[in-house]
Amino acid sequence: MRNRQVYFWWPSWESALEDEEFYFPLTLPEEKREKFKEHCISLLEVSRKFWKKKEFELAVISLPLAKRLKVFSAIYGNRNIYETIRLRTCLRAQLEIRSQYQLIASLIKKDFPGELGPRCQTEGICFEPFKEKCPLYLRYVLKA
Repeated sequence: MRNRQVYFWWPSWESALEDEEFYFPLTLPEEKREKFKEHCISLLEVSRKFWKKKEFELAVISLPLAKRLKVFSAIYGNRNIYETIRLRTCLRAQLEIRSQYQLIASLIKKDFPGELGPRCQTEGICFEPFKEKCPLYLRYVLKA
């Protein structure tokens, strides 16, 4: 079981349908961005129509994958902050989550006496499966 001391607030589906903010992959060429955005808006319109008909499941699954959702989280207590950052900055964490927690760690590091980062870097240990293939494990644990 992973750390459950982090609380998340997800936006309502209504708010997800309101704005037209999308994620553009960094590798998407500039000349294709407008066409990509048009495609996302057309999918968003389909989703809005389902929502108005109260076909909520169809509305949710028809949202474009590129739809940005603003999710807020809160961590309570110093011990929980250290542990959560250790888990969420690990290379086994999802890229988007890892990026956000690296940003959080960089913003709050001056307020915390201990090192903030993945467990292999901060403690020199790792409990993750297939750790022998992880570049951070090789760098921080095996070379230590």
